[in-house]
Amino acid sequence: MSKARNIAALSTVEVGATADQTKADLNAIGVSGGRKNLIINGGFDVWQRGTNITTGVGYSYGPDRLSDYWGATYLKQTATINSETVNTCKITAQSSYLYIYNKVEDNLTNNVVANAWYVGKTISFWYRSNLATAMGGYSGLNAIGDGVWRYHSHTITSAADNLFQAGGVTSGSSYIEIANLQLELGSVATDFEHRSYGEELALCQRYYEEIKIANDRVIGCGGVVGGSYFVTYITALAKRGAATYSYTGTLNAVNSSGGVVQTGPSFSPSSEIGSSHFPVTAYHASGLTGTVLLKTSSAFILKINAEL
Repeated sequence: MSKARNIAALSTVEVGATADQTKADLNAIGVSGGRKNLIINGGFDVWQRGTNITTGVGYSYGPDRLSDYWGATYLKQTATINSETVNTCKITAQSSYLYIYNKVEDNLTNNVVANAWYVGKTISFWYRSNLATAMGGYSGLNAIGDGVWRYHSHTITSAADNLFQAGGVTSGSSYIEIANLQLELGSVATDFEHRSYGEELALCQRYYEEIKIANDRVIGCGGVVGGSYFVTYITALAKRGAATYSYTGTLNAVNSSGGVVQTGPSFSPSSEIGSSHFPVTAYHASGLTGTVLLKTSSAFILKINAEL
């Protein structure tokens, strides 16, 4: 439908209509407001941790912002739905339970919202599955297990903290695959909101970020004070709150001649904030003197985690 026809059609939106009626009318004629999707990465564009991930017991993430508790395998795929090719997330159980979460941040507390927050909002997505069961959680899904893509929408009426909750499933084979996951205000499900990859990545990096550096690269230089060297990195985006730090690969401190003087620095938040981004300081106390360079001796990934 052309923009001119859209504008002309606005005259058919009834005067005095409720917000839900107006939203449905606008959706029907191809007009929708931006930033309506309360779920980050609902299009499964961002997979910072990898695109084929198996987790264990405990809250663990697959694609950014989607997590489980009892263990699952997450696989990034594509599918053609309504003549559109979209990213999908296939979730296969790794135990007899399948509990899937998409935690939303409370903008007042910077922590996860209370379960009752979901009530009155509408969830929608496409799915296919080999499970014929009520999935529980706030999705309201009674899954049909024939592996055919189906659209599901549900206005949430009871509080829950997870998207899906199913027991008695088969480890290694029971799955649900989802696409275009959206949560919005009101009782009407509207068309999925597409955001650019850059915007979606920035939203995800508020909670988790990986800094990936190739082998044999000098990534910082710091002087030694009181026997410790300090080198500060600037992350891509300010984090939600206190973060934890881990890394894979090898990072060495070397002197001006290239000799290794220390391996495996520690990481902590820097007190030198100084910008809207979040500095992270690498440091090590070892009685060193002079100038220290930090250099990778293998592919190196620094992981900064501030998930809810």
